[in-house]
Amino acid sequence: MPASLELPAILGCFWLARARITAVKNAEGWFDGLTQTVTADTTWRTDPLRFPRLWLVPATAVLVATAVTGAVRYPGLPARLAVHFTASGAPDRWAGKSAWSAFYLVAGQLLVTILITVQQVIIYRSRPEIDAGNAADATRRYRRYLPGSAERSWRLPRWRTSA
Repeated sequence: MPASLELPAILGCFWLARARITAVKNAEGWFDGLTQTVTADTTWRTDPLRFPRLWLVPATAVLVATAVTGAVRYPGLPARLAVHFTASGAPDRWAGKSAWSAFYLVAGQLLVTILITVQQVIIYRSRPEIDAGNAADATRRYRRYLPGSAERSWRLPRWRTSA
């Protein structure tokens, strides 16, 4: 079949199937005595939750404090810096004193802060899966859930060591 006839053929089949299903539903009284309604909760788009920018303050403060401390102490650093340690805590890899060897951990902090921020912004802007049967309650629950789950992603896990 030529491509130019495929779409009309598909639409024709769809129309025919729809007409037959509608006729059966009407003949058997599927919706007699029922009122069909549609409920839509548009508050998610008209009043969405905003990403709380104040959550960036602690991460930014730690990042700035680390960078400032490194910049202040940089002139007094030795010519060789330990960049890797064994399990017992002894240095086993060294690097010459440079801006990168002194501040690569600050760059790592910056990268992690950016990645978590982008992740949270995407989550806040994504469309929630709302139960159509109880849209108002599902939206209310999601509005309570989202900030809590986002806040938990900013907390670092507490590493426990056995003594």
